[in-house]
Amino acid sequence: MAEWLRKQPQTTHRELTTLGALRTLPLALEAAPAHPIESREKPLNLGPVRFNLLSTEHANGCLSIFRAALTSLVAATELDQTTGEAAQHARNTLRDIEKERNSVLSTASHAASALKYASSVNSPDIGNHERSSKFAAYSLFQAWTLLRKVSETSEREEWHADPELTYDVSQLPAVSSRTERLFSVSQPPQRVSNVWLAFLEDATITTLPWRFWRDWYQGLLDGKQLDWELQRRVALIDNEVWNAGPEAVAAEIDRIRSCYELEQEIANLKEQLAIVQDTPAASLIGDNGGPPLEDAPARAFQTDLALIWKQVEELEEEIAKPSPSPSQLGKIAKALWDISRRMAAYCGSIADGMIREGSKEMAKAGAKWTAGATAVTFTAQTESVQSVAKAIWAFVKTLPPG
Repeated sequence: MAEWLRKQPQTTHRELTTLGALRTLPLALEAAPAHPIESREKPLNLGPVRFNLLSTEHANGCLSIFRAALTSLVAATELDQTTGEAAQHARNTLRDIEKERNSVLSTASHAASALKYASSVNSPDIGNHERSSKFAAYSLFQAWTLLRKVSETSEREEWHADPELTYDVSQLPAVSSRTERLFSVSQPPQRVSNVWLAFLEDATITTLPWRFWRDWYQGLLDGKQLDWELQRRVALIDNEVWNAGPEAVAAEIDRIRSCYELEQEIANLKEQLAIVQDTPAASLIGDNGGPPLEDAPARAFQTDLALIWKQVEELEEEIAKPSPSPSQLGKIAKALWDISRRMAAYCGSIADGMIREGSKEMAKAGAKWTAGATAVTFTAQTESVQSVAKAIWAFVKTLPPG
């Protein structure tokens, strides 16, 4: 195995090291308390582990473990100075925790080491090919020994024959794959399942701080990763926020998620606007040589379309600022909502007329019919405008007042 790894590129080392660490993540969480919690009688035979996420020390330990795992995953896929430094900061945090008295990771040094290997191999200061290949070997072997019962006499032979490891080295599944399960060949080992289920049970005590992490790791297990850009943005959260604890990180993740969803809604609206502009009937509501607009509502409709573009431009400028203004965003959201209501009313009146006139209008096949058909097409667009407004209001809720 060591010889095979030495022949592989460092990208492979990074992926395999991170793979081993991710597989053992629940076992590092298991030892996060500074003082193990006494077991309570539990259904489903979940084992002796209990989590106490209301304990500050325990919660900070779990957060540091999740941070090391996520930053390693992101850096393994997109290693640059920024992602590498994020992994490096996460590794340093784990080291600081271990140096403290009553270390929260002292009882799970092997699982913690797998995370440190991953954070190290994905940081910018690892340039030695031999060193990175050893990190990969250490991580995979530690993951395997932690997750399986093996005899000392046949340990290495069993390791090389393990189907999970055979799959890893033959198929080289990328940890960044959005559809690969974390355990590709078999179901997660019982120990991982038990500890993860125990964490899920206790994480319900404090829903907000752990909601993202539950979804993130479960997505890895199921082969249904969260959106990659969302993972990357969370991994790059500032150190000051990470150091402030789980609640502060959860609030920042909510802000990141809301902003990202808003950006997606904006992109969808701009796509809808572009489609409308490219339709042949669009000339009837613009100044492209089509028949003149015959009534005030139609002219107002044309004006509102232009206003949407203006509001979207202002919106993109505002959310790009380091500290977007909630009041300014609120004004944009209200303007877009008002425009959407006017457009919906106009489109609805045109549609009603079309239904009443029916075949007569179709027989005419003239400009008024085409304009009506275009207006009905725009009805779907008003929904996109409203979606953007709703996304703005959701984003504003995650911002500090101001």
